Amino acid sequence: MADSEYDYLSSLSDSESDGDFSMAGPDSDDGKPRGRKGKKTGDYIITNALQAPRATTYTAQSLFDQIVAGDIDLDPEYQRDVVWPEAKQIGLVDSIFRNFYIPPVIFAVNAYGDGSESKICIDGKQRLTSIYRFMLGLIYHRDRSTNEKYWFTAPKSEEFKKRRNILPEKYRRLFSNKQIVCVEYNGINDKDEREIFQRVQLGMALTPAEKLGVVKTPRADFIREIQSEFFQKEIEGLGSLDWDRSRGTDFRCLLTILWCTDRYKTSPANLSNIGSVPQFETFINDPNPVSQKLRDEVLLAFHILENMAVHSDLEISSPFRMATSDFAGIPGMSTKAKIKVSPVEFICMYLLVFVWKERASPREMARAIRDMRRSVRMEHDDIRTNAKVSKTMVTFIKSINPVKYQRTDDTDAEPASTQLKLAKSEPTAPTDTSSSSKRRRMDEDDPVIPGVAKPRTSTLAPRTANYGAASSTSPTSHSFSHTSLTAAITTATSSSPVPTQTPTPTRGKGGLASLRAMTKQQMRGKSGGTSSNGDEG
Repeated sequence: MADSEYDYLSSLSDSESDGDFSMAGPDSDDGKPRGRKGKKTGDYIITNALQAPRATTYTAQSLFDQIVAGDIDLDPEYQRDVVWPEAKQIGLVDSIFRNFYIPPVIFAVNAYGDGSESKICIDGKQRLTSIYRFMLGLIYHRDRSTNEKYWFTAPKSEEFKKRRNILPEKYRRLFSNKQIVCVEYNGINDKDEREIFQRVQLGMALTPAEKLGVVKTPRADFIREIQSEFFQKEIEGLGSLDWDRSRGTDFRCLLTILWCTDRYKTSPANLSNIGSVPQFETFINDPNPVSQKLRDEVLLAFHILENMAVHSDLEISSPFRMATSDFAGIPGMSTKAKIKVSPVEFICMYLLVFVWKERASPREMARAIRDMRRSVRMEHDDIRTNAKVSKTMVTFIKSINPVKYQRTDDTDAEPASTQLKLAKSEPTAPTDTSSSSKRRRMDEDDPVIPGVAKPRTSTLAPRTANYGAASSTSPTSHSFSHTSLTAAITTATSSSPVPTQTPTPTRGKGGLASLRAMTKQQMRGKSGGTSSNGDEG
């Protein structure tokens, strides 16, 4: 077998980091930080040095067991996803078997009073994941001379056992006992971990977007809240849209959105495109959080955008998933069945909703989004996140005439934010939290309304953004009160540049149930009917 087939093995420790970083440490044994001149002696002293780390080794089996037990955290907030392809993971296994150099794994160690400890993986996630997947039987070892595949273990199914060549016991023991060099830092904080992570990237350099995601500030934390609330599930809500979220792209897009909205609220004239990385770095590193008013308005717009994207009425939801036929007449369009949403399009779809939510209904904004996606493709062949493309889209957003997208037969013409204001004017009906079956019955009876999608789960009924504190019952389950939603609506819309006419709500059961019933009636018309695309509301 030619050696060229294993060329990928040579890149395991290549550093492609585009920053010139060096590690600082004490230059004496007394433990004093050094980094400036002393007042009396003039000696140079290095400041802010970390405590010297401890070098040690663990067997592959020990590392595997600690990962399984949860004693090693491979996914701290600043870590990226698994980015090594399977071929590179297999190459790592081969390097371990054949005693090639493996860069050390770096841990932050937390010790507890009962003598136990846990480790946070600062650097080495790709290597540890490769070891874990091999010992779990998800990837194989390929023999260089015979090209045969050998597995560390086999599935319980006898059928699959027959199809796999299991490593001889002596080689399984050999791999299990291989020593992996590790470096452990004790007593460091989250900021130190992030600094180490930025400085010691091996194998695959951080993208600019990933570097932004490492930052720990109130503004960065707010972006992570948005990620957790609206993008946690890839098959639901905004997470279901077909756009690139890999390697920190989603974080950068959300940071861009926050920067743009802050700039627009200061003065619309200040926003001509969607900014640049240096501007984002300055913005996200500002220690001051965004104002509560801007926070509420940003979340309100995300709530509206999400409900538009998953709306049952295709006139409202289809602009988020446009096909080739939707771009008819534009030269050079791809023959793909569907056109992916580019990151710059996602950013500008949000900005359109943010800017026009007080003056246009979800249906009208959906029509504008469709026009915007067509317009940018008529002017640019390649829809990338750059100044030229973003300027075209921002100019489109700022020049929209809402009258153009109004239809005389629309029965849901109230602005998106106004439709939510209706809920504020009704008292909240008490909720019986002891009866899950009752909640299910209520959910099943809830109609789908414009701007307010049917909840994905019973814990999000209705689906609202995190305007208040998240529920403490579960780190992944959010429950939001009617009071916090209405407070946010009041804050977010109290200074609208164009006053909106709020229709007087019909008194009924109260709260959001009244909003659903009223808006369903508006969709169908007082005499009963169907929504504009022919589907029942």
